[in-house]
Amino acid sequence: MVAILLVEDDTDVAEILCDVLQSLGHTVRHETSGDAALAAVAAGVLPAVVITDLMLPGGMSGLALARELRVRLPGLPVVLATGGRGDTAELRAAGLTVLRKPFRTGELEAVISQALQGTSPT
Repeated sequence: MVAILLVEDDTDVAEILCDVLQSLGHTVRHETSGDAALAAVAAGVLPAVVITDLMLPGGMSGLALARELRVRLPGLPVVLATGGRGDTAELRAAGLTVLRKPFRTGELEAVISQALQGTSPT
């Protein structure tokens, strides 16, 4: 069982992801913004991995959130989910595992495993 912090502002997507992650045996804490995720961590939430959307409300992107989380919790695995088709070199250079939307349950399982092991798909 892995403790996952899911940062997703779309409530429908978050509900589905929470259900899928829980069906895989993980515990999930859901937050809707980068600020809320940082507040949860400040309050003592210690995830084993964070899955965040790239585009978040409130002015903080998923990349900015990942960078701030890494300051607070060095080495924390972060998976960045994005539907964008652009170059992911900057995201990978930041040490993030990138999960392209839409994705299947098997892909989600694989990226969580890779993030926890400190590896990224090529």
